[in-house]
Amino acid sequence: MKIDVSTRVSGAPTAASGISALPESPEQEEVSRPLPEVSAGSEALVDSPGIRRAPETRIRVEEAKQTQKSTGMLKGVGAAVTGLLRTGFSTTHAIVTTVIGVGALVGICIVLGIGGLALTWMVMEEPPSPTFQSFTTTPQQTLSGSQKNGYTLLVGMDAPVGQDPFRTGVERQSAIGDSTTALDCFGTPGTEAGGRSSASTGAMRGWVRGSDPIGQFKSQQQTIQGWSSQQQVVLERYRQWQKLPFEDWGYGRPVSLPCGAMVFAHQLHVADGFVQGADMGVERLETDMEMWRVVLSQARTLPVKMLALQAINDDIALASGLLIRSDFETKHLGRIAKFVRPLDQGELSLRWPMQSELVSAEKTYESRLQAARAEGQAISAMVASALPLPKQRRLNDYAKYYEVSYQATGEKQYGSLPKWKDHVRFPAAGVMDYLINPIENVVGVDPLPQWDVYNGLIIDTDAHLRLASLQAWLRRGSSEGDLLNKIAKAGQNFYDPYTGLPMLVNQKKGLLYSVGHDGKDQDADPQADVVVEIPFASTSANQDKSSASSSKSR
Repeated sequence: MKIDVSTRVSGAPTAASGISALPESPEQEEVSRPLPEVSAGSEALVDSPGIRRAPETRIRVEEAKQTQKSTGMLKGVGAAVTGLLRTGFSTTHAIVTTVIGVGALVGICIVLGIGGLALTWMVMEEPPSPTFQSFTTTPQQTLSGSQKNGYTLLVGMDAPVGQDPFRTGVERQSAIGDSTTALDCFGTPGTEAGGRSSASTGAMRGWVRGSDPIGQFKSQQQTIQGWSSQQQVVLERYRQWQKLPFEDWGYGRPVSLPCGAMVFAHQLHVADGFVQGADMGVERLETDMEMWRVVLSQARTLPVKMLALQAINDDIALASGLLIRSDFETKHLGRIAKFVRPLDQGELSLRWPMQSELVSAEKTYESRLQAARAEGQAISAMVASALPLPKQRRLNDYAKYYEVSYQATGEKQYGSLPKWKDHVRFPAAGVMDYLINPIENVVGVDPLPQWDVYNGLIIDTDAHLRLASLQAWLRRGSSEGDLLNKIAKAGQNFYDPYTGLPMLVNQKKGLLYSVGHDGKDQDADPQADVVVEIPFASTSANQDKSSASSSKSR
């Protein structure tokens, strides 16, 4: 098909040509749209949409090229971003894979380490040693019937008024609960009970252990009588207890003892006797001391041993306070000298109490382990407590430690007793200590008692008795002559148990003293040494003061 196109141009020949119609693209359609105006200087007018002007066509083509360039740039940027994201995802995947791999490796190492520890402790475990077997024998029981044993009444001493203390004592012996620690029964006032307040308990202890206990009793007569009326039921039980035979039935069992109530009853009983008069006071003091010495020798458990030491030290303080008084009646000297004699071998011995601790540790191991677990420990302690720990090896080590300590005390080597940490590896001083004794160093189970600590308390008591005996011996002799020569001639029963030599003297302070369990002379320091006053020194000082005051008045 042909289309005739005629064009009229001013000043130019007319040309007509036939142009074959071609299909138009969208771009050409866009370019072929007529412009709104045609400038006057145009050379030709196009009447058909199929013919376009050359300048406009070039502009449109350039714009199309720029659009293609922009599109290409955008595609390049998109490709770069896509590649970057792909690289990032691959890097993150690698990091995650690495972290998981390292975590798995660490987990495997931890599991292998825990397994190695468990295997090590299983290999370290031992059967019961002969020493352990010898230290876990059971003492013979000679008394029959709880009503005939003072131990039962002691355990039930603080039963409420109206209740049978013997029945309470039997129930407490069979009950499972928290046991009384040995140090709770030595020098602690105890809790409030039965009308007894902590203030009254502390005041009474201060009077008994003061410089002039007998004078304090006399000045506090009304207070002591008031406490006696309030504690009448407990005092009656205490006097009944003094008349009963005693056998410690708590061996190898955790038992809760009313140590605070027992100590207060004992102190109040003796103090009330001195309030009534010197004769009654000395009589009660003698009976009390002899009863507690029986308990000390018969003690099969550490708390009972420490309770007896506490009461005996109270009675020594009262006897020593009597001997230095200027108004002391010499008729009481023989009785006092008898009951302040040095401790015998049975009273000194710690073997049964320490054996009881060993037997109790074996019986209560699982409960102590569970208690340590329940205290919210570190993860290492929780993990270790679930492994097969060397339980019997630990008990064997304690048995060995107790055996060598027992032998050393038998030879009176008080200054060179075996060290706790050398045998049981506690507290830990190095990595090997954690490995050898994980039960105490890692899990946190409480260790068994140290022999040297409790032995020191017993020997201190013996030193107190020897000093009181020396006071009585000096009271019996003449006040004239050289004091040091008198002490040297007194005999070995009055010597310092720590050194095996005569007691030391500080004449400036007017004191006799023992070096104490540290074995060092601290120049009669009451905090480190065991000290008492020289009997006649205080009397001489009082006479000098009275003569000086009389001369001033003249």
